[in-house]
Amino acid sequence: MYYHDERFYSPLLGRFINRDPIEERGGLNVYTFCSNDPINKYDYLGLAYFALRQLEGWLWLGFLSRNPIDNYFNTEISHEQIFFEDGKEPNNIGFFSDNKVRSDKESLLTKYKKTSSGYNDCVMRIAVSKTSTQPYSLLGVGKNKKFNCQDWATNVRKKYSELYKDPAIKEECCIK
Repeated sequence: MYYHDERFYSPLLGRFINRDPIEERGGLNVYTFCSNDPINKYDYLGLAYFALRQLEGWLWLGFLSRNPIDNYFNTEISHEQIFFEDGKEPNNIGFFSDNKVRSDKESLLTKYKKTSSGYNDCVMRIAVSKTSTQPYSLLGVGKNKKFNCQDWATNVRKKYSELYKDPAIKEECCIK
């Protein structure tokens, strides 16, 4: 059995064993996902999520930084990226050492491990557009204050929380 955020999947049966949380809006067979065509279809709920992958060249240190302290201080030896499931482009976005907010086309999705999910894609896209950056500094060495992909992601989460309460954003994103 595998647990996928909302329900369990049985490889033996080749299907989910609980009903789709969006019920019949996802199709008449409530035990499938994206009508069993996840390549060409997407999650109707459009729930964005955050995920981590190890930094290239730092693989040997990555296992040392998987702890609550590094997570709290945003000092994990990992790259954090936001993934969208609404079928729009870009389908992922993050802050990189070249000081750009962009998609990660280089890394395969399988390199990322989901860390938190359930964010409304529409609100998250607005939060990304309204979150500023600073010069990239992995650990705050030199003149620059520490600001890395994880700090940027934390700021996006804060902006998301602010925007989600805004009645105009709720209306724009069709949130009741």
